[in-house]
Amino acid sequence: MKQELLDWKSKPKKSRWMGIDLAKSPNHHHFTRQFISLLLTKKDGESIEIIPFHFMHPWEDVKVFGPLAILIIGSSLFIGTPSPFRTQVKRFIKMLTDQVHGKSNPILVFGDSNSPDSWLNIPSYWWRKISKLAHPIFQRSPTFPAPGSSYSRKYPSMRLDQAFAINLKGNQKAEVLSMQGSDHFPLKIEVF
Repeated sequence: MKQELLDWKSKPKKSRWMGIDLAKSPNHHHFTRQFISLLLTKKDGESIEIIPFHFMHPWEDVKVFGPLAILIIGSSLFIGTPSPFRTQVKRFIKMLTDQVHGKSNPILVFGDSNSPDSWLNIPSYWWRKISKLAHPIFQRSPTFPAPGSSYSRKYPSMRLDQAFAINLKGNQKAEVLSMQGSDHFPLKIEVF
């Protein structure tokens, strides 16, 4: 198992962003994520590498950014303007690129991007970057918010949980399960 920090603010001078002291942000814990790579090997020697991800919640910083939050968050999610979210996505893509370079083994990348794949048929910044590196395993149902969660009254339905394949031969499919107990529906991924 390989672990690396996905901390977007690698230098102390970057502890502030757009005049905001990130240590005082209600979501400062989202700025440090880990890149984890797991290699699963069957008895016959066949293996698949699993790389989960979970990006920061860009919309929750509305409290920090104030009235311009929607513009800042929207431009970050869809245009890729400078932001903690964009920096985290760029670092993840770089680490993923380095991780898969020269490998031929199958790799499954999946998780909660906290960014929809598209809006009004405009692909998100995250989706454009990851799709150049990995093949999307499509599922059409929203994964967030699950009914009963506190988010279900605040946000529209979105596909925030996504799966991607690298070097996977054969069929892949993803399906949203209707189980409850989280603010997201679980995503079942099949590779065969």
